[in-house]
Amino acid sequence: MPFDFNLYSALLLPAFIQGSIFCILLIIRYLRENRLSDILLAGILLVLTLKVSFWMLGFAGWYNLSNGFTTFMFYFPFNNFILIGVLGYFYFLALTNAQFKFEVRHWGHWVLPVLYILLIISKLAVDFGFFYPFPNTDELQGGARGYWAELDKSDWLEAITYFSFFFYAWLIFKNFRNYQNYIRQNLSFGEEVKFNWLQNVLIVATLSVLIFFGLSILELVGFDFSYQQAWYAYLLLGVGIYYISLNAYFANPKQLALLQFSNELESSQLIDNESVKAEFKTQIAQLEQLIQSEKLYLNSELTLPELAKKLSINVNQLSKIINEGIGQNFNDYINQYRVEAVIKQLQNGEHLKHTLLGIALDCGFNSKATFNRAFKKVKNTTPSDFIKSLIIN
Repeated sequence: MPFDFNLYSALLLPAFIQGSIFCILLIIRYLRENRLSDILLAGILLVLTLKVSFWMLGFAGWYNLSNGFTTFMFYFPFNNFILIGVLGYFYFLALTNAQFKFEVRHWGHWVLPVLYILLIISKLAVDFGFFYPFPNTDELQGGARGYWAELDKSDWLEAITYFSFFFYAWLIFKNFRNYQNYIRQNLSFGEEVKFNWLQNVLIVATLSVLIFFGLSILELVGFDFSYQQAWYAYLLLGVGIYYISLNAYFANPKQLALLQFSNELESSQLIDNESVKAEFKTQIAQLEQLIQSEKLYLNSELTLPELAKKLSINVNQLSKIINEGIGQNFNDYINQYRVEAVIKQLQNGEHLKHTLLGIALDCGFNSKATFNRAFKKVKNTTPSDFIKSLIIN
């Protein structure tokens, strides 16, 4: 198989290999664990990897061979950004809800990808059905392609592609607010599953597409970029492949299995009203008695549904008690108990025998960063300053 190693092709090759390897790893893990998010992420990486491979193979000499390799360059679906938006959207939904399944109402999102696939099949069928063997002309790349070969590279398809991507990027960003509210209301380990890395991945992907979008706009107004100048956009896309594959593949599967976020959830507001709180006085007393007697806060993966089950009430009722009756979200409420447990340990001098992190983990925290943030929020001081105050007193 011909491959001309030069600066341009060689620097894109690692990104192609990285994307290909992680596509395979994700497919294997999907077959083993049946996590829908894995197969969707594999699809995203495949789309990005194929996009990079198009320029890589072009600089490796395939575009100018005027044989089957050149024909492959024209008819294989390398130019497939139209798939990335919808794949990213459903990846977000599947990642944040372990129970997510495709329903009939979801299939409308796949209309554009299906039409794109039909377009690829159509140009292949028409050119090879009616014009093959292709005339040996410069216009047709020395007989390497037919008249419909570049149909998927038309301006109107590019416009639809970019519109689709930015629409789904907007949808994901929009749903982040509801997702952040969901983890505060339902999980006592919310800091660990905020998915800031996913937001960063989306930003990187959006910037990468914006670069291609900018090139297209500049070409429309008369700028003519060489293959070498356009190559830098593909190099940045290759960097994005590294970032996406490494960060997304190693997400915590144990925590992901607990997520049941729905993008249809509405953000609820915390109410600080004494009359409303008085209404929940009995339920609050029962809740506090249960948490303290069974020390449920020591469970680092405590969830709202799990606590509701122990109280024999439904999740919505418990959420209302905590949000409206106590005036806190679930995450802050449980972390307050954990902070008080740490303080008790510190006052007993446990920090002289054990590390501060070890004490925090024993009291239900999942990480040092989460502990520090929660402690500062509850006591308005840092753990280290609090320990110093104990020494002074």
